[in-house]
Amino acid sequence: MKVLVCGNLPDDIMARIRAKHDVTGHPHDHPMDRGDLLAAVTDIQGLVCMITDSIDAPLLAKAKQL
Repeated sequence: MKVLVCGNLPDDIMARIRAKHDVTGHPHDHPMDRGDLLAAVTDIQGLVCMITDSIDAPLLAKAKQL
């Protein structure tokens, strides 16, 4: 499963996710840019979002495989 992780999680948590999934991550301490987030969700099956991410109808419309 292809998973997008929208935030900078601790290494041990990322390792656990990567052990079972193809992970794309946002390794920064600031939120993902909205445009980058919308572009990144087009081909993912899983999403680990942060509280700062807006998961709304426009995002879900682009994330057809979620």
